[in-house]
Amino acid sequence: MGIVEDTFPTYELAVNVIAVGISLLAVLYWVKLYRRLYKQDPKEARGWSWLFVGVLGVLFFNISSIYMMFSANPFYELLSIIGRTIIGISLTIGAYLLYSPMKRGFIYRFVPVNPVVEQKSKEEAKHFLEKGQTYLINEEKPMKSSEIFLDMVNHGINGLYLTRRNPEEVRQEYNLIRTPIIWLTHEKSSK
Repeated sequence: MGIVEDTFPTYELAVNVIAVGISLLAVLYWVKLYRRLYKQDPKEARGWSWLFVGVLGVLFFNISSIYMMFSANPFYELLSIIGRTIIGISLTIGAYLLYSPMKRGFIYRFVPVNPVVEQKSKEEAKHFLEKGQTYLINEEKPMKSSEIFLDMVNHGINGLYLTRRNPEEVRQEYNLIRTPIIWLTHEKSSK
């Protein structure tokens, strides 16, 4: 029993030293990350800076744990409490600052798309695209790409139209009745 008690502080010291080492590496990583983020967008960096304070709190907490092993001084217990408090507050504020811009600016919505085709045209198809391939048509206005899309959906191919225009305008202009249309906009709409 005396042998286990003698080796326990050595084991505890080793674990705490490893924790401090990992915390130091985390601090170095966050400094590098913060510099990169701050150059891109200083407003976005605010949330990350609070998370960085949380990482510093972890380092502070781990260092105070080593001191508490060798001293019964209440000051080190106070350091530990302060470290845990810094971690909790800074991680909460940092997460809020990172989340709040997403809440205002981004709207994610699941839109199920059922594969349907338009009524088949009696005319012969003008365009034949190979399945499983990606095609890029570089044009100022979607003239040729719309022509190919309409030809395909009017000849038995399922289509999905993504646009920044109002879907009703697109439906009227191209006479699309069944083809699903997803409107990419920041404007609020039931569609």
